[in-house]
Amino acid sequence: MTKILMVRTGKGLYGVGGANTRWYDIYNLLSRTNQIILLQPIPDKSIKDTISNTDETPYYFRSAKWNQYDSPFADFNVSYYYKFYQIIRKERPDVVIFSFPYGIIINSLIHPNLPLIYEAHDLNSDLINETGFKKLANRFSILKQPALGSIVKYVMHRYFFLHEKIACKRVMHILVQSDEDKSLFIKNYSVDEEKITVIPPSVEHKCTLPSRKSIYDKEEVIVGFHGSYLNYGNQEAFKLILNYVAPEVSRIEKRIRFLLAGTGVSMFEKDNVKSIGFVKDISLFLQQLDIAIVPLISGSGVKEKIFDYMGYGLPIITTKKGAQGIKLENNINAIITEAVNDQFIKAIIELANNPEKRWEFSRNIFELATHEYGRDTAQQKMDGLISRLLQVRSG
Repeated sequence: MTKILMVRTGKGLYGVGGANTRWYDIYNLLSRTNQIILLQPIPDKSIKDTISNTDETPYYFRSAKWNQYDSPFADFNVSYYYKFYQIIRKERPDVVIFSFPYGIIINSLIHPNLPLIYEAHDLNSDLINETGFKKLANRFSILKQPALGSIVKYVMHRYFFLHEKIACKRVMHILVQSDEDKSLFIKNYSVDEEKITVIPPSVEHKCTLPSRKSIYDKEEVIVGFHGSYLNYGNQEAFKLILNYVAPEVSRIEKRIRFLLAGTGVSMFEKDNVKSIGFVKDISLFLQQLDIAIVPLISGSGVKEKIFDYMGYGLPIITTKKGAQGIKLENNINAIITEAVNDQFIKAIIELANNPEKRWEFSRNIFELATHEYGRDTAQQKMDGLISRLLQVRSG
């Protein structure tokens, strides 16, 4: 059986958010036919380690005290390299897969004959440029000064851009989530097309399609959004719902209610909005929804929450940013707007008042999930990739 070391320099399989959902999805695909070894930071005591649901006991490295999960600083973390070296000597993995580009460069130099794979949740330099600086500026207000902020943002972008570009050169292969991401890696980092494999997120259907009757028999229409509040793009979306979307919809249509959930999200009920905070079982949240909205205006990469909504056959209203990298078709299986604007508001109201359209969207989103994002398709791609890489190594 092939031994695969999975290295996570951010939160391990106990984390929340799109990147962690993707990492767990990759773990599930690999663990079906391979022996998995895990290396990840020591989890915070307040977080229940979901890896307890698996057969593996992770190896842990220590993060810096001032930085709980030191993804960008793994390149300078002695504990990380020491533990990595121990695992290579003891376990002798056949392949190593990284969830971030951090640590790839030095490990590729120390272990030049070891096949390394970079599993890219998105273009990391774009993520840092778009949301990383905003988070830093919120923490250090001095960076909000235009002159200093511009300099720091430029330096950050150049460093992470060059870092990721070199990491892409050092690995044997790169995994991405969409054809759009693949094109970005080729364009930005001059990566050979054959070096990149697209394995999109996979959808497991969680329920059957709603009946026409159940859709028509609605006194209230529940519109929902979920996500980790630790993510800057999600923060913007929550604020847009509270301060713009929900009030505008309420002004026109009183029977539409908004339901919010997510890690770090406060619990409250105000006007036509109810927030239930963190939900351990996301299915309990999704089952209450009639429509899902994705009012994202920033962030990079494929949005994993879209696939949660697909799995429950929910009609989706999203911005172009939210639909990025996903094969959604406007007015076929989703409504896609340029921004969170009057068209977004109009789409919510019209879809809420048109149960036949909601039922049609549900059927179409199920069909898309089955044909483009089924679990079996992703499994075949992953198994084929690992087999090819091992043949190259042995050949």
